[in-house]
Amino acid sequence: MILKIIESDRIRIRPLVLTDVDDVFEFTSMEEVTEFLSWEAHKNKKVTESFLESVIDSYTDEEKASQWGIELIEQNKIIGITGYISIEKYHERAEVAYIT
Repeated sequence: MILKIIESDRIRIRPLVLTDVDDVFEFTSMEEVTEFLSWEAHKNKKVTESFLESVIDSYTDEEKASQWGIELIEQNKIIGITGYISIEKYHERAEVAYIT
């Protein structure tokens, strides 16, 4: 799904890129972050890289839900992920999720 970048004074919601791998691994490798998710904590950066590749690939499909990075602007650091996990066009609603 194509979204617009959202920015405040402190954070920016933006598409993820492969160079975010270190930041994303930092929180996706934590058991307490992924405890209630449908996927396990990342064991290494290769898993995170594969995850990012699949997220980036989803950006080209306007019908797919997508995940975006939550970036601390001042530090230029991804501290979480947010996005739509379920979209119902007929009812004009979506489910939003996030992890940090």
